[in-house]
Amino acid sequence: MNPLYVPERGRALMPIRSATMMFVLILGAAACGSSESAAREAGPPASVEQLVSTIGCASSHIQIDADELRQGICETPQGRYTITTFVTEKGKRDWLDYAQMYGGIYLVGTRWAVIASPDLLETLRGRTGGQIEDLSHSSQ
Repeated sequence: MNPLYVPERGRALMPIRSATMMFVLILGAAACGSSESAAREAGPPASVEQLVSTIGCASSHIQIDADELRQGICETPQGRYTITTFVTEKGKRDWLDYAQMYGGIYLVGTRWAVIASPDLLETLRGRTGGQIEDLSHSSQ
């Protein structure tokens, strides 16, 4: 018998290796499944036109139509809205980071942001979802 060969040692490691491999496979499957279902639930982001319709504006004016973002303005009897949609979430975050120097309160959703008075944003939030972000200088 070979003094360097220890069969018990090899057998003892087998369950550990199997458990580790199973954990990695489960973790990988869960990560893939959760991101796919989250993307499916979120659906495509709203367009400027869809947000204008949800707001209830009779018409809108597209102010910026660029590769990385679109921005439109619309008015209702209650007030004025500026709606911006983005190609990427990173683009939206970068835009909001830059907007901090101007301050203001924004309703922010998946690849879109709306600027209006706080009461209008709160009402709109009930129809569109999203988060109210206060970028006012006093909140920093």
